[in-house]
Amino acid sequence: MARLVMMQQQQQHRLPSFSPLPSLSDFNGTKLQTQIQYRRKVSQPKEALHVTASNAKKTLTVSLTQMPGESNKGGADFSSKTKDFAVPRRNAMALILSGCIFSQLSLQTPAFAVQSVALREYIDNFDGYSFKYPKNWIQVKGAGADIFFRDPYILDENLAVDLSSPSSSNYKSVEDLGPPEVAGKQVLRQYLTEFMSTRLGVKREGKVLSTSSRVADDGKLYYQVEVNIKSYASNNELAVMPKDRVVSMEWNRRYLTVLGVENNQLYALRLQTPENVFVEEESDLRRVMESFRVNKTPFSIMAKLVSVQRHPSVSLLPPSSLSDFNGTRLLQSQLQYKRRVSQPRGALRVSASSAKKILIMGGTRFIGVFLSRLLVKEGHQVTLFTRGKAPITQQLPGESNSDYTDFTSKILHLKGDRKDFDFVKSSLSAEGFDVVYDINGREAEEIVPILDGLPKLEQYIYCSSAGVYLKSDQLPHFETDAVDPKSRHKGKLETESLLESRGVNWTSIRPVYIYGPLNYNPVEEWFFHRLKAGRPIPVPNSGIQITQLGHVKDLATAFVKVLCNEKASKEVFNISGEKYVTFDGLAKACAKAAGFPEPEIIHYNPKEFDFGKKKAFPFRDQHFFASIDKAKSVLGWKPEYDLVEGLADSYNLDFGRGTFRKEADFSTDDMILGKSLVLQS
Repeated sequence: MARLVMMQQQQQHRLPSFSPLPSLSDFNGTKLQTQIQYRRKVSQPKEALHVTASNAKKTLTVSLTQMPGESNKGGADFSSKTKDFAVPRRNAMALILSGCIFSQLSLQTPAFAVQSVALREYIDNFDGYSFKYPKNWIQVKGAGADIFFRDPYILDENLAVDLSSPSSSNYKSVEDLGPPEVAGKQVLRQYLTEFMSTRLGVKREGKVLSTSSRVADDGKLYYQVEVNIKSYASNNELAVMPKDRVVSMEWNRRYLTVLGVENNQLYALRLQTPENVFVEEESDLRRVMESFRVNKTPFSIMAKLVSVQRHPSVSLLPPSSLSDFNGTRLLQSQLQYKRRVSQPRGALRVSASSAKKILIMGGTRFIGVFLSRLLVKEGHQVTLFTRGKAPITQQLPGESNSDYTDFTSKILHLKGDRKDFDFVKSSLSAEGFDVVYDINGREAEEIVPILDGLPKLEQYIYCSSAGVYLKSDQLPHFETDAVDPKSRHKGKLETESLLESRGVNWTSIRPVYIYGPLNYNPVEEWFFHRLKAGRPIPVPNSGIQITQLGHVKDLATAFVKVLCNEKASKEVFNISGEKYVTFDGLAKACAKAAGFPEPEIIHYNPKEFDFGKKKAFPFRDQHFFASIDKAKSVLGWKPEYDLVEGLADSYNLDFGRGTFRKEADFSTDDMILGKSLVLQS
């Protein structure tokens, strides 16, 4: 952000005492502005300027030497006023290009000094806020906050504005958050939630550095919060010996937040920068913080909004893009007069920045256990709808007592049977929810009372299955592939069709095979039982059948990604792991993850056995896997767990602790192994 001011003496022509150079463009098209100031009238040879690149500091070091003929006193006097300094790496190109231009202008060797960055003002009249940002920063268009700018050279340095939903927030003052100290803790908690990682061995530590309040020149009260967050990771978390699990710091960042209230909404200006960069740019970043203002939304703009809604074809300005900040999507309210086109029933009407009143159908067994924690940590009010037969909460392996206590104090419960349609409709109508996560729905008729009881529902997020696809020789399955109306998951397929016909804003997630701690389906647990007992692994046919598994924590993250996401409206997404695996490969991966020797694998022909109603192998005997490219490109989601790492997480937090859902049953194995022994003899 620091600008280079180039001070130079003209050689032949008399030039003005101050003249700005034309702006330069780098390879990304980003403007680099260099200013020139002519200083000394003494002729200087080219050798007077010494520029060296320092790899250790990742900076460009510039120094001056005494000129021939210059007295020691004169050189010392000039040196005392013109200090050496380090040029940030991102400005090196501007420096080099500037030097080329100087040579073309026949100018003498320049001297350099650091100057505060020039700021450009951004005004959003529609949503009612303004701020200043460095002129060389660029706007990034993607998913997330209301507006987003980023340093083109240091990608970890960025700025965003987030605001609560006008329909679900009623803030009167920033003091509604409590004193600055309390608000600071909330801000830190939100950052840690956003940066929460499901990778094994990753730890994030954060602390509030300072909190303060100030009354700006607009007479409004603002809170300012500064936090530091460090991320640590192990180089080999699966290592057996602690000495082999070396933990090192991945990144160290400063987060500056300014909070203000206007129009009954909470506004947040959020600055992020690496700590080492903050030391250099602190004064400029504080100028950005102090420039943030929230303003009343002019009535004239609201009138134009109504006009645009009544006449969708009218456009005051081109529609704004989407910006990324925290992984969720919302319509970006940018520019001075933005088009807000009227949307049909079912179009996205939610804002990711506001807390939602969320109902989870189910949520106490597997997927919902992890999903509910993510949603609560994001500040949403979460209610679980269950029959009450299982405990509403359970402490997860590895979960701290404080985290569990905090979760249990915030989670709510609505007891009932979803098959009791009258109760579902009346109870949901009385409660009123913004969003429904349907984790355990199986039949289309089950969602009718939910939709009838929540006519103003903003989003219905459904857990479907990749099992709805029609069996095919061409794989992987894509979301556009043909479906099988006769599959055992036809109820889920019919539910998707009903959601579409009802005109609601819906999103459907189609997982393949799910695994992870607390898995009640015998997926990885089936292999772990046999590995622990030291038994061979019976695998049907050749064992080269290809399948796919996705970790439950990655699935929960995907569910959060579609919340309030405009691009997830009325869309289907396949969710699973990044890579595919053969049956034999899966048996070996389970052994590796759990620390067992590579197992003996016995192949058999299932047609030669009558297993009755028992299932001899936990996977369908066919190739079965799906593409997750759509979720990665549209949602910006990516699974954090690879297969072995995810299986290790499941084993260490569940089976390896002596907990499992089903007792081992080796009866079908014995049938297979018995026949195998007869054939061998």
